[in-house]
Amino acid sequence: MTLLRFEIIKIFRKPYVIVSILLFTLINFAAIFITNKGYQQWVMEEHQNQVCEEFLCGPIDSQKIDKVISETKRLSDIVASQKFSREYDSNTITGYLFGDFNLYYGYLEPNLKYAVSYAYDMQDIIQRAYENVEFYEQVGNIKELNKNHDIIQLYSGRSINEYRNLYGARYLLFYDFSGLLIIFLLVLTLTPGFVSERENRMYQLFPTFPSGERKINSTKFLFIILITLMYCVWFFIMDLIGFALFSHLQGFSMPLYSIQEFQLTPLNLSIGQFYVFCLILKIFGMLIISFYIAILSKFLPKTVYVFLGSVLPLVLFVFWLPRAHSALGWLDFVNPIHLIKNRYLFLSYNPIFIGSTPIQPVFIAVLVAMLLIIISSIIIQTGIRPRFA
Repeated sequence: MTLLRFEIIKIFRKPYVIVSILLFTLINFAAIFITNKGYQQWVMEEHQNQVCEEFLCGPIDSQKIDKVISETKRLSDIVASQKFSREYDSNTITGYLFGDFNLYYGYLEPNLKYAVSYAYDMQDIIQRAYENVEFYEQVGNIKELNKNHDIIQLYSGRSINEYRNLYGARYLLFYDFSGLLIIFLLVLTLTPGFVSERENRMYQLFPTFPSGERKINSTKFLFIILITLMYCVWFFIMDLIGFALFSHLQGFSMPLYSIQEFQLTPLNLSIGQFYVFCLILKIFGMLIISFYIAILSKFLPKTVYVFLGSVLPLVLFVFWLPRAHSALGWLDFVNPIHLIKNRYLFLSYNPIFIGSTPIQPVFIAVLVAMLLIIISSIIIQTGIRPRFA
């Protein structure tokens, strides 16, 4: 533990590390502010939230449904007749009658309709799944039979009983920029890990004290895990604070499928539970990147080469986008970006089959990540040194 404490102190005594953390935190807040301001104007979110607070938020009942439908019809009839004032009207929500029409017709009614009709849509899916079960039993297709049994189990009993303004929660779950900042910090922090000691010729001492080399390598392994956890948890909290400050963040107790992009998600978690689950998966993905950087630092001769090699995860993060609503290929599981941008694993039910058994892709992705981490730990903790060391 003394060596681990020394490793942490050694890193955080470097001014550029502290400055980078503070600077990236401020940049992250700025990015969250810009993200929220962009969509809030586009979807009239301020006015939606006003209506939500006045009467619409809370348990869905017939009174709220009737009021939204009648107001939408009233505004639609006025707009269709084209006999409405285009001047500012203080009696409207948005300040203009046509703005109120857009608010109700474009957002409030469709969002309420999604919540009310969700249970019926799931019943249709379950009914088709029962029909598929009967068919695949007759033809003896065990693979599709098991898949449809899973569909029945996963989608049964679903309903959305409350209405909330979920735009803030939706954009929080789809917010990725902090992940890029974490990778930058990992590159800055972990690049000097081995290569700087080689440049300082500390490796010349190891042949005279073999157990010391093992202890140092084990300490660096623990340090890599600890620093990755610290960065991920820090930005997890900062993202939450940022969206709480700059958006109308609410609805964390509602089911994940209350957000329309997750209509067909195989998960029956709440939005808050899913946000924590995303953190756990992101940590696995970031650990793979951390160990990749550490291995480069161990086997490349100069710091500049390690920095150049570390460009790969940055490029993958920026330019590679996981495929939504599609099954993953086996090579995709090696890519840590799947675990960092992990929401794409849960937008719909696309199992991987092992024999005739359907498996959620996230389980395989985590197993592959754990295997890569174990292999990386073996490489880091062994006494193997490059020839130029």
